[in-house]
Amino acid sequence: MIDEILENNRRFVAGKGNEKHITDGKPLGKTLIVTCTDTRLSVMQPEATHYL
Repeated sequence: MIDEILENNRRFVAGKGNEKHITDGKPLGKTLIVTCTDTRLSVMQPEATHYL
């Protein structure tokens, strides 16, 4: 299964599906929230699934 995940990720990145989600890394607000997830994943996951 991990091989499938990695292959799908390679195709997603090769198709430049992630580029519209790239940020400059600078926060816009003054609130800091520390989590263990990337908020872009909720948007990127359905797009990445398209490559299955």
